[in-house]
Amino acid sequence: MDEAQILGSRIRDLENWFEGHRGVYDGLKRDELRTLYITAGDETKGIQQSDIILANQFNDEKTLLVLSASSTDSSEVVSVDRLQLIAARFPQFQYVRSASLTRAADLLAARGQVKAALAPYRQAVSGPTKYSELAKSKYLKLKRTDVNKLGRAYVGRK
Repeated sequence: MDEAQILGSRIRDLENWFEGHRGVYDGLKRDELRTLYITAGDETKGIQQSDIILANQFNDEKTLLVLSASSTDSSEVVSVDRLQLIAARFPQFQYVRSASLTRAADLLAARGQVKAALAPYRQAVSGPTKYSELAKSKYLKLKRTDVNKLGRAYVGRK
């Protein structure tokens, strides 16, 4: 068996397992299936597995690292661009979209690019509840910080 056959066989085994265990979440198997899809070159199915993981494991750090990773550069600039590109290319995967936008905004904010960070936080607010609440909270906190940096008084509203 060559590598492609081995990958295909393992993917089928995992797909069959999930088919036989509907409603059961197994993070290790989902992670393996995501890795296999990515290795096999099926980015959409890999992103779909990331979406399932993020739906079941709020803000899963490994998934966010996988989504932000670039094969050519590990800089934060590339990570921000990649996260925003994934959110734009795969809007059907709401958990991936919201988590990617929030992480991109976090990276921008950490670099002091406050105004640039506000837009992805704002976009992420339309996502699933937990991700929406996180993005809204970070957006409001950053907006207060930004206004305060400009030396104007902030009048907060809920």
